[in-house]
Amino acid sequence: MIRLIMAILAMSILYDSTKADVVTLPDGEDLVPVDEALNEYEFADSYLTPSQLGAFGIGDTIVEGSILNASMSDEDAFTFHIAPGTQLESITLDYATGATRHFFGLDTGTSLTFPENYDGQSLLVAHLFSDSDSGADLLTINTPGDNYNSIAPPGSLGAGDYSVWIRETDLEDFDYSMTFRVSAVAIPEPSALAALVSGGVVVALRRRSRQS
Repeated sequence: MIRLIMAILAMSILYDSTKADVVTLPDGEDLVPVDEALNEYEFADSYLTPSQLGAFGIGDTIVEGSILNASMSDEDAFTFHIAPGTQLESITLDYATGATRHFFGLDTGTSLTFPENYDGQSLLVAHLFSDSDSGADLLTINTPGDNYNSIAPPGSLGAGDYSVWIRETDLEDFDYSMTFRVSAVAIPEPSALAALVSGGVVVALRRRSRQS
């Protein structure tokens, strides 16, 4: 019994539940991330092998994490999927603790390709952020001094796989929360499509008659 209690205490020391990485899906269910070393409650540390989070459904998916860079080399990397017929409308920074600015990178695919010099030119988004950016959309924010690359912010993103990499730029711990908003893509009704097609046919016939 004493050994069991000691084992539980040791596990509680190794794992701090307040520092868990948590993904809250639109239906309110929590998804427990698992890193490449099969450690629960922790996103993968490598941008080459991100944690696989599956599809983000329509609505708000909240991603909360902790970067423990003061005590260990800790980074968060994860991949998610946007299904056909939907779009990633925004990624809102809810909050970020810490005194320094932190790195957020996003790119297409199930992993990220990042050059050794960390210039971020190959990524869709490569941006430094802090709590002063709370409420900002990381897909549209464009502060030149905080951009790692010269690529314009992409805005909303269509169906496909995307990977995110979050890390600290200094020896500091910080917590963050981001809301990934997914919405349905508007599809024209059949009547509207028929009107567009018929309109195109009429224009084409008029052009032919003028040429003749």
